[in-house]
Amino acid sequence: RLPGGLLLQNRLLWLGISSSALIFTVWRCRLDLSEIRAPWKSLLSRSKRRTATLSPPVSALDVQPRFSHRDSLSQYSSQLKMDIASLLKSPLLYVLLLGSIATVLAESGNHYNILSNDPYYPFTRLMLNVFYYGLYTLIMMVAIYYSGVLIHRENESGVSEIVGASPYADWIMPASKTVALCFIAIALLITAMLTSIILQASAGYTNFEIGLYLKSLFVYTGFYYAMLCVLAVFIQILAPNKWFGMLLVFAAFIALAGLPSLGVEHILVGFRIPFAIYSDMNGYGPASAQVFSLIGYWGFFCILLLLAGHLFYRRSSYSTLRDRVRHARLRTNRAVASTFAIAALGFITVGCWIFYNTNILNQYRSTKDQQQLLAEYELNYGQYLRSPAPSYEQLSMEVDIYPEQRRLESRGHAI
Repeated sequence: RLPGGLLLQNRLLWLGISSSALIFTVWRCRLDLSEIRAPWKSLLSRSKRRTATLSPPVSALDVQPRFSHRDSLSQYSSQLKMDIASLLKSPLLYVLLLGSIATVLAESGNHYNILSNDPYYPFTRLMLNVFYYGLYTLIMMVAIYYSGVLIHRENESGVSEIVGASPYADWIMPASKTVALCFIAIALLITAMLTSIILQASAGYTNFEIGLYLKSLFVYTGFYYAMLCVLAVFIQILAPNKWFGMLLVFAAFIALAGLPSLGVEHILVGFRIPFAIYSDMNGYGPASAQVFSLIGYWGFFCILLLLAGHLFYRRSSYSTLRDRVRHARLRTNRAVASTFAIAALGFITVGCWIFYNTNILNQYRSTKDQQQLLAEYELNYGQYLRSPAPSYEQLSMEVDIYPEQRRLESRGHAI
């Protein structure tokens, strides 16, 4: 404690020191960077600084903004890395990966012979079914939840206005969100594939057929899941908020799944790619032509959805429908119009080709038509159900099968 007699002197001393520090700071402060020097250099070269000729101040900066395709790709790569990094921090993602492992384990336990109740040898063709049917529910969960998380991430983080004011191309955000969502679907498929390979190895089966796995993952199954991701992103872009968007995506998936029960079964309408059965004899057989034609058909449609998402994507805060329509008109340039025209032309052309092969070149029958044929068969031939039929004592037959030509030749005799 200071003595009462020295308190005034102490205050005056430190007030003088602080005032001197303030005066020195004001004297040393310079807005011109060329005048900033170290204190010891300032004291040694005071006379030189007085006579030195200062450079004229910069009145204006001639900056030309550059937004080349290379810069846009660099921004897209950076945004994609941030979106994927945000997904990798989500605990639900790892729960879904564990769910894909559990699904493969559960489905592999159902591979039993109905007659002998013996387990099948884990051929690769038997392991492919889980990719299409077993993981469908998990992919729906991914598309419903993470589409909302990705699309509305900047707005929920409170940086939507800053991001919206940044100089970047309008297509970067929706493209990055879509690819990041497809990344999760691919991660689930790859996890299921690795689990299947481990199950095969544990059973002593070593012919893993990695090429067949990859073809099934990325072509016959993965593209269908990518279609669902594109649809989910498009719906979330139009939705006013994340939770309402999740509800809309869920309703859309339920509606698509319920179309066959309502009689809408044509492959041109259902927004799906049918499951293609793989056979060790002839591979995917005639299903390959149907799958690849539908990939082209729905691929063009997904491009149209991505273009629409690009036009209506919000760069900053949530806006009204009128503002979004106005922004969409401003974003419609020659490149967007040309891409839209090419995608629409491809969509219509491939659709006409599929319709010609399905309804004109061949006879198309719906489930209702098949049931009608079965009913007519029972009415016409049901009367012969209990009639005596010939029985064979000796049967000899030779059959030549040509899988590539979808035909067989048989010959033989019977007694």
